[in-house]
Parts: sequence; C-alpha cells; structure tokens
Amino acid sequence: MRIIAAMAALLTVAACSYLRRTSAVVGLVEGGRGRGRWLTSAQLDFKTVDTKEPALGLAVPAGTDDLLLPYHELSHDEEDSICIATVDDGKVLSVAVIEENGRLDMALPKGHEAVAAVQCTSYAENPIGLAGAKRDAPLRYQPPRPCDPKSFRPGYYDKKRGTWHDACTGKASKPAGPSPYRGNGILSTAKCPIMDQRKDLWISFVGDSVHRQIFTGLFCPDVLSSSVYLQWRNRSGGSSMLHGISDGTRQIWLSFSFNFLYHSPPAEHFPLQYTWGEFVRERKWGPHSRDPPWPPDRVPDTVFYSPGYHASKLNATTYGAVLEGVLATWQATMEENGAPMPALHLMLNMMPAPWMIPDKFADDRPHRTLLNEYRKNLAIVAVAARFDAVRSVVDGFSLELPFNGFFGHTAHKDAVHIGDERVLRLAGDRILDTLCQLL
Repeated sequence: MRIIAAMAALLTVAACSYLRRTSAVVGLVEGGRGRGRWLTSAQLDFKTVDTKEPALGLAVPAGTDDLLLPYHELSHDEEDSICIATVDDGKVLSVAVIEENGRLDMALPKGHEAVAAVQCTSYAENPIGLAGAKRDAPLRYQPPRPCDPKSFRPGYYDKKRGTWHDACTGKASKPAGPSPYRGNGILSTAKCPIMDQRKDLWISFVGDSVHRQIFTGLFCPDVLSSSVYLQWRNRSGGSSMLHGISDGTRQIWLSFSFNFLYHSPPAEHFPLQYTWGEFVRERKWGPHSRDPPWPPDRVPDTVFYSPGYHASKLNATTYGAVLEGVLATWQATMEENGAPMPALHLMLNMMPAPWMIPDKFADDRPHRTLLNEYRKNLAIVAVAARFDAVRSVVDGFSLELPFNGFFGHTAHKDAVHIGDERVLRLAGDRILDTLCQLL
C-alpha cells in the first residue's frame, strides 16, 4: 500500500511539473489562411437546438463530395454558424461568443475601449470548419448584466498583470503563485466560511480525464496540500483518488471517481457511486486503514459533476436529455433511500481543438466541432435551471476560450485535454471559490 501511495504522489508531482513546462501560450496571434481563430460566436439557444433534427443517419445523395457530407451533428442551414469576438491588444485578452440575438457580453476593464476582431464559422458553407474573414468592431466597456450562477461567467485576462478578472464578481485571480487556499487554507473559516459550519466534509468530483486534470491540479505546489492521498483502479474500470486535509479539528475529504456521458448505451459509461460504501466497494483492494470512518450510507456534501467529452456523437438536445435523466435518477435514488441530495455543481465543457483530432479518431471530426461543444454547454445550462439541487455551473468554458487558439498556438495538448497550466489553475481556483461560497 505504501508503495502505491508513494508512486501516486510521484505521479502528481510529475503531472504538475509537466504543466509548468507546457504553459508557454501568451495570447492569440494572427495565423495564416485556414489557421485563424476558429472560435466564434454563436448563437443557438437550447430551444433553437431543440427544434432541429439530427443529421446522423440522413440519406446522402449519390455523388455528394465527401467534404459536403453533414459535418455537423445537426442539419446544415443558415443558422449553423458560430461567431466569436476577440479583443487582443497590449493590455487585455478577452474572447466571447456572440449570442443568436446579436448580444455580445465582452468583459473589459472599466473605461477600456478596444477593437474586437469578429470571425464567424458557417458550417453550412464550410463543412470542414474553417473560419471566415475577420471583421473589426469597436467596443467600449459596458457594465455587465446580472450574472446567473447557473450560466456563463465572462471575464478577461490582464496581460500586463497576468491576472484573470471575473466580470461577475470583480475578483482578480492569479494563474500562478500561492493560492489563497494554499496548504490547508481551505480549512480556514476566514477564507472558506463553510468550514465554520461543518467539521467533516466530503467533496466529490465525478467526471472524465479532463475533469481529472483539474482535480489533480488542485494539489499542485502552491495550492492544496493533503495529509492523506490514495489512488486506485476500480473494479468496473477507470480510476479513483482520495485526498484528506486536516488541521486536527476540521477535516475535508476530496475524492475523484471516473464517469462520463456516452454516445451509446449505457449512457453513463461507468456506474455512479452515490454513497461512501459504493465508492469504497469499487476499489479493487477494498477498504484502507486511512479511509475516513464513515458509514456506508454516507453521501457527499457537494459534488462537482462533469458530463464530459465522450459523447461527441450526441447532438445537444440528446446530450441534455441524457444529463437530465442522470440527475433525475440520482435525485429519485436519494429520495427512495431517505438520503439527502448533495449540492451539485455542473462543469461546463471547454472548447475543443478540432484541428488536433488524430487520424485514428477521424470519425470524431464531424462531431467534435466548436459549435457542437458550445451547444452542449447551452444544454447543460438549461438542465441546471431545472434542478434545485444544482447550485451552479462552473464555467471553465469562458476561462479557456481566450487561450483556445489555433494550430501551433493553443492551450491544448490534444483535442480536449489542456496543456496550459494557467487555464487549469484558474479552473481549479473557480472550483474552490464555488465550494467556499456556494456549498
């Protein structure tokens, strides 16, 4: 057991070291033809998506060129486009999707004036997903509209100070250096008021390998330090982790279990673990002497749940319906067993880097597009609004968007995984802020 724990700790250090070596992205740079920023705006709200029919399975006229096959999961028409506005001047890096009604919530410093480069990708005109010409649009600071905790949270990156500014809270976060919660700071009632109310907390993270990246980053140097760290393979596949943080009086346990929505049955690729007993039973080597002494029916206090990136072949409507089914089943299971429903926070997906999809996953290219991922986030937001147990959505999408980039200049190390430590650190800080403010 000690050998396994030591190896797991070394892997965590190695992962953090790797991230530090791959954080050279400094902003957006103009690319050559076909390499410009693919992101861009978009539009479709959930109702619009819901009125469309999936293109998968539609008959294609004989003789149609391969490039004209339905490249997007939904039928192509004049609405199948996404437009993104980018401000990238000497001071500010800010990127936002333009809504279908033309509204642009571009986060800027107070009093700042800039010119935004607006670029649209029409999947009806360019099935391979190339962006159209850029257009300039003058912008000036506008007070942000009231922010919904269950929706997007825009922000901007101050290039001179190296800080991310949340337009909803006004908070500035540093993507490097000591975290406000460094060490066991999360146990401080001054920094994290929830710890004044609870003596013993279980915070569960459920998601795929992208969510695991963020979870692992929480325990990089300058962030959290745990006195207990266990990692193991599960009986049903995937891996789990458990960190314990204690100051002798209070303790908080943070766990990770592997799960995601999938594009074919079962919709959940791995079984959800609703209780502590289920979580431990999945461990191949059984209970551990350093586990917290909880009864088997203990449920998490809070869950950060990521539907994930494995259901690329589902359109946004189906993706939302599957997510709604998962949450409804979860809620019904708790009610049937007389257990409290955990406070849920849903993770939004970050934009993919479609140009990095390798040939061995070529069948994913028609589906893992910028527009599709944005639509899935709209579906997550819509589902979140239907459940009281969902306290918020954690918007990693807006954090990553300014650094998404293009071929040769991106925060990604592959189509979905992030290689830029700044993005992972900012996403981790947002989770910790959410935990301390909205438990």
